Amino acid sequence: MGQMMAIFVVCFFVFSFFLISSATAAPCSDPCLHQSKAAYFPLSTPLKSGACGYGSLQAKGFYNGYIAAGVPSLFRDGVGCGACFHVRCKDKTLCRGRGTNVVLTDSHKGSNKTELVLSERAFISMASKGKARELLKLGTVDMEYRRIPCEYKNQNLSIRIDESSNKPNNLAITFLYQGGQTEIALVEFYQERSFTSWVSMSKKYGAVWETSPVPQEPLNFRLFVYRGYDRYFIFSATALPVDWKVGAVYDLGVQMNDVFDKRDGCSPDCTAAAGACGYGSLAKGFNNGYIALVRCKNKTLCGESGTNVVLTDSHNSSETDLVLSDRAFISMASKGKARELLKLGIVDVEYRRIRCEYKNQNLSVRVDESSKKPNNLVITVLYQGGKTGIYSVDVFQEGTSLKSYMTNKYGAVWEMSPVPEAGLIFSLFTVGGYDRAMVWAQKALPADWKVGAIYDLGVQMNEVIDARDGCPPDDCTTGTA
Repeated sequence: MGQMMAIFVVCFFVFSFFLISSATAAPCSDPCLHQSKAAYFPLSTPLKSGACGYGSLQAKGFYNGYIAAGVPSLFRDGVGCGACFHVRCKDKTLCRGRGTNVVLTDSHKGSNKTELVLSERAFISMASKGKARELLKLGTVDMEYRRIPCEYKNQNLSIRIDESSNKPNNLAITFLYQGGQTEIALVEFYQERSFTSWVSMSKKYGAVWETSPVPQEPLNFRLFVYRGYDRYFIFSATALPVDWKVGAVYDLGVQMNDVFDKRDGCSPDCTAAAGACGYGSLAKGFNNGYIALVRCKNKTLCGESGTNVVLTDSHNSSETDLVLSDRAFISMASKGKARELLKLGIVDVEYRRIRCEYKNQNLSVRVDESSKKPNNLVITVLYQGGKTGIYSVDVFQEGTSLKSYMTNKYGAVWEMSPVPEAGLIFSLFTVGGYDRAMVWAQKALPADWKVGAIYDLGVQMNEVIDARDGCPPDDCTTGTA
């Protein structure tokens, strides 16, 4: 009896559980939701380049005209340039409920009681039908806002050549269409044909960076940002040509929509869009949106079988141990009770870790978008079977005995630099039973790997079970003892 009770305590925990969904997002986002007032600047106001340095683009309908100026705490000496915010007017008589999204393009030195000054287009987009004129007449409204990820589905990160640029003396650039929810903390470049080292650019003001004198070769850029809780580099896929023109915009061939800085504790949109594990856009359909066994204890709304989920993200709350996707959450509902369960939002559950088993899918790696030959290779490990962790990754060059090591960047993401030119064989250090175990890839990552592609390693680890936690994978039950 004592042994059974010990297993029960280790393998099962009862806790409150919170659902992520658009209907119940408020409890998640409250710590990051700010109460203030919003004003607007009329169309008749002459628009200059703004403190961010977006130049004449701002006067030509930049971001479709949905722009805003922020107080110093938002502008932050230009670090906040390009940040996206969701703004919701709280006047129920004049405004519709869903609010509007804006991009920060300028600073505002007014009262902290008015933290955002919106363009006229953005301001009236918050109005209820037929109430735009009244809202404009009011001029200032109570509102709430929070930062959200910027997402540019059909537009890559780009740079604009600032008017202060002058060959061969200096080059000044402004970053446009910056996706995700992070800031650019450092910009470096190297000359494409004579690469020796990375050269840092200086922050001029706002979103403008400069270097002097002007290199006489095409330039590739590296941006230092934060992803999750760690530093992260974004590498341009397209070089700035040597014959650049002042005022022109150049596509860098890369985007950062899934890069989220989580150091402020504000998860973007309170969703697991990319996740702290680094699965990126795969999180939206990873394992069909579904390996812990989770069972809802609300007998009125939930069935008895529970659901299986794959951990793809981190969650900072002491009140709820797990946050499920909508699909996983409603799969616990009894027939016809899904809507009521979603409305409830939080339920008591019991859960335990179980073995992941992929019958028709081998262990695989995905090449992350930040990878760039020959500088660095970043991979995410996918479809990891069994019940264990991956504690280190060794790399052998195909056809040789040369060995390298990868560094854990965060979550399931590993990186190495520089990148060997040969195909790569991975060796994963795990724990099976009570001892260490090595899992060897049977297929190499080809030398001509592509960013964003997934490569089958020809092996699986469904039978690798770490027994050190005292919970056999299939023997823990909720029975009484």
